[in-house]
Parts: sequence; structure tokens; C-alpha cells
Amino acid sequence: MKRILIIDDDQTVRQSTARFLERSGYQLYTAASGSSGLRICDEHPIDLVITDIFMPDSDGIEVIMALRQNHPRIPLITISGGPHNNGESAFFLQTAIDLGAHHAIKKPFSHDELLVAVSALLEHPV
Repeated sequence: MKRILIIDDDQTVRQSTARFLERSGYQLYTAASGSSGLRICDEHPIDLVITDIFMPDSDGIEVIMALRQNHPRIPLITISGGPHNNGESAFFLQTAIDLGAHHAIKKPFSHDELLVAVSALLEHPV
């Protein structure tokens, strides 16, 4: 069973996404902050990370940079939106791709849209 880590400070997004992906057959880990997500990556074998960009602790850009340095083979999806759902969000999603994220999804997103990206990265690792 593939293991996915969701890092998002929004509890509703984190929990609803985790429930959906669990029902889709994945094992889920969740973290409310970048630093706790990075700890999970160090302590558990993770097959894919989904991280928000805008978080109060370590933001998603810092998470991406740390993952690329310490866990370069883990596929990475970044999500962003909410109060920053404007040109700033698009800039940071592109920055995430430039730093090594494999896919960027703008909030709000459908679970089906996320599942397509997750399935593609887990079936055809980069």
C-alpha cells in the first residue's frame, strides 16, 4: 500500500483529503505544519507528499527545499489557494514547480483532480 503524507495547516482540507485518499486505497499520514511533516518523512517511508504552500510554521517552499535535499526521490504535489487565491498564489505554485514539485494544484480543488495527479505520480515515478 502506497504511503502519502499530507501537510496542510487547514484541518478541514487535511482531514477531508486524507479520508478521500484512504478510501482510494492509500495509507495516509498527516501533518499540520511543515516541520512536523518533515519529521514524519524522516521517520517513515513516504511514497508521495502533498503540501500546502502558505502555512505559519515552515511554509511549503521551505518544505519543498528540505525534501529535495533530504528525500530527493519522493514525488511532490503542492497545493495553494485560500486567502492567497490570486496572482500571489500562482507565483508561489510556479516557484514550487521550479524548486522540484512535480505537480501544482490551485485551491479549491476537487478530490478527483487530486487523485489523478496522485495516481499519475505513484504509477509513473519521476
